[in-house]
Amino acid sequence: MAGEDALEPSRRLVLPVNIAGGDASGLSPSVDMTNFVLTGVLIPTVLTGTALTFQAASPAAKDKDKADYFNLFDSAGAEVSVTVAGLRYVAFTQAHSELFKAVNYLKVRSGTAASPTTEAANRTLYLIGAVKF
Repeated sequence: MAGEDALEPSRRLVLPVNIAGGDASGLSPSVDMTNFVLTGVLIPTVLTGTALTFQAASPAAKDKDKADYFNLFDSAGAEVSVTVAGLRYVAFTQAHSELFKAVNYLKVRSGTAASPTTEAANRTLYLIGAVKF
């Protein structure tokens, strides 16, 4: 049957994330991804930045709002970055999704750690996640 492999609604996450316009850090508030792995992002509006990067909390953190956050890099030393534009659904490759399996708490940044993008207005993005197995 078509769609047999699709996740049931209870087995996926669609989580709104806000990036405040005028915020020079370009960072969203923290989100709890403890039971989900990031598989994509929906950008239903215009976006000033052309890349999204991420900060992850220490794995020992018990509270997303009190955790220390670190810029997310892969094992080759590259900042984890996704090229984006407004009005798009960006599905992550399996390799990108694998990088998020150990992340419990996450922040999303417009731009990079070295050059964050100040969004021109408030932006709401939607993180898409699948249940961690």
